Amino acid sequence: MARLLIVSGVRIYREGLREALMQSELAHAVDAAGSLAETLDYLNRTDVDALLLDTGTLDALSFIKTVCENFRDTKVVAFGLSDSRDEIMAYAEAGISGFVSKESSVDDLIRVLEGAVRGELECPADIAGALLRRVSELATQKRAKQTNPDLTPREWEVAHLIGDGFTNKEIASSLDIRVPTAKAHVHQVLAKLGARRRWEVVSRLPDAIAQNRCGKDASARPS
Repeated sequence: MARLLIVSGVRIYREGLREALMQSELAHAVDAAGSLAETLDYLNRTDVDALLLDTGTLDALSFIKTVCENFRDTKVVAFGLSDSRDEIMAYAEAGISGFVSKESSVDDLIRVLEGAVRGELECPADIAGALLRRVSELATQKRAKQTNPDLTPREWEVAHLIGDGFTNKEIASSLDIRVPTAKAHVHQVLAKLGARRRWEVVSRLPDAIAQNRCGKDASARPS
């Protein structure tokens, strides 16, 4: 049994869906919200298993991203989508856990909600294929970004020194900059590489660091 929240600016949708879902075996509680502000307030006060969002809601895509980033335990199911693959993919990338089209029945909706609560996604084979291809594309883009990150010349110098095991103080001395400046550069390098620890710079960029030393040998560690 799950706690559900219906979000729609159309009252008849909220009331009709709430009545239908309360009669199902899926939900032990169904509440409704008519605005995004009301929804966020509700989520901050109450644990929700699944949120059913009317895609006709203003800024639905950005709202889904906000919910998925801040309420990770709440599954988002979008309803009222067209059969457009591009639209479905856009909502999938925003973070939905399920979707139902404009032509879906209440039974279809309940089935998708049940799957979302269990962590399952029900979708047509062509959409599943498109999702897999998109995941592959994103993985390729991530690898390319790690191999050729968008570092400034100064950040490349810092990355080299991090790879050589230099501390922030040693980096500052080597580059003739202040320690706070060196620390800021280190944070930027870590952020751009998606690294949380200094040693990850080398593990993520073993080839890129070697290929981007601007023709210089590694700096000598200050004494």
